Amino acid sequence: MMYGYGDWGGPMWHWMSGLFMLVITVMVAMGILALLRGGRRGMRCGAHGHMHADRAQSILRERYARGEITAEQFEQMKQNLG
Repeated sequence: MMYGYGDWGGPMWHWMSGLFMLVITVMVAMGILALLRGGRRGMRCGAHGHMHADRAQSILRERYARGEITAEQFEQMKQNLG
């Protein structure tokens, strides 16, 4: 007897609904982690300001090491960065 449920009450439906709930839970957890990581990254760069200066100086050193800029240009740009 089906009691008005049709095939929706079978064991396959329970398995699929459990899998769906697991997928949703994992997606929500990944979203929360992404928000937390993005928030921390923004705080590090914005609050301290060190990340931007360090990255700029790193690029400057790389350009000097590759010979793209002269020693005078390197020193001037380094002074401009502070």
